[in-house]
Amino acid sequence: MLTLRAYLISLGVILGLYFLMVIPPLHKPLQFDEAEYAAFARQINKNGSTAIDYYGENMQQGFTVNGRYFPMKYGFYSHPPLYAYFVTIIIKLFGDFDYVYRAVSMASVLLTLLLVNLFIWAYYRDVDKQKKWILSLIASFIFLFTPLTLLGSQLVDIDNSLLLVSTTAFVLIFAYWYSRRKLRLGNLLLLGIILCVNLLVKDTTPPLIIACIFIFYLLTRKVKDGFKVCFAITFFGVVFFSLVWYFYCRIAGIGPFLFLLISCDMFMKRTGFSSIIEHLRLIKWNFFWLSVPLLVLIFISFWHNLRHCLKSSGKGVMLLFVIICGFIFTIYSVVLLGMYNTKYIIPIMPFVALILADYLYERLRFSAQVFKAGVVLFLA
Repeated sequence: MLTLRAYLISLGVILGLYFLMVIPPLHKPLQFDEAEYAAFARQINKNGSTAIDYYGENMQQGFTVNGRYFPMKYGFYSHPPLYAYFVTIIIKLFGDFDYVYRAVSMASVLLTLLLVNLFIWAYYRDVDKQKKWILSLIASFIFLFTPLTLLGSQLVDIDNSLLLVSTTAFVLIFAYWYSRRKLRLGNLLLLGIILCVNLLVKDTTPPLIIACIFIFYLLTRKVKDGFKVCFAITFFGVVFFSLVWYFYCRIAGIGPFLFLLISCDMFMKRTGFSSIIEHLRLIKWNFFWLSVPLLVLIFISFWHNLRHCLKSSGKGVMLLFVIICGFIFTIYSVVLLGMYNTKYIIPIMPFVALILADYLYERLRFSAQVFKAGVVLFLA
């Protein structure tokens, strides 16, 4: 029988091993995009100007960080500016050091882990504590020690920090309210606000999440409800985003559609049939960073959930997580042929951890003894 003391000790061991793996590399110098994020944060912090002001001045000439020159083609025109100001606040509070930028990513992973555990305690609130403790330990272990998460804990970027947290919060809050049948107007309004925050962080992934939610309703034979929910969330989110973006562009003195035009230009240059073979070859890196043993478990658990859906009315939120993981992985790895950078699929990892934790517990009938044996094997 797993006691509270044993649970806390096990969780402490998992966190301790995680810190041992991610803290030593934090001192490494920033590279490429990482250096670009540091450059605009330093400029904003120094002059109090907007992110747009900085890139308007430096797009053609590039910048120098740690003695190395980096050319800049698009600057931050290709993304909304919330991450720029977030990083600026961090260095103002904790100092302008390379390890501070990397520590932000590590802190984001830990905050996401907290959201995952809060979801487990809320979603499984009607089951015994033993199951919740074991699910928490399994999900925490899988999430923290997947190579993709370990990479994201050290990389200075949008996808594995602010977008990871905001996307996880949006999906888990929606999933919890869906499971409790609490998707009323006020809840949808709040989800719209969270969607607005997601759009201000990065404008590509949030629409994919809405598409996943609609596919979820489609597979669970609730198309009418899905249309209403997705329309309401999207409407509120886009309205809030448009208002914030309009006033920001007025302050910055730029056209409100500039970043969208540049994003489209980047997309068109990254796609094309002439490079299909090369991009398909590079997809292997996404599989590599997920690791082969984990991929086997993911495919098995995915098939288990999808088969259950085809036989009945679906398996609830676990099916939603399967759709999100599969859809986003496919979009970034296959459909958007140029988007083969591994960092883009990091936001799916919390949902992978929840799916596998639920599957392993149900199929293997995890007990305290089984979990302890697994920990011993891992340490060995």
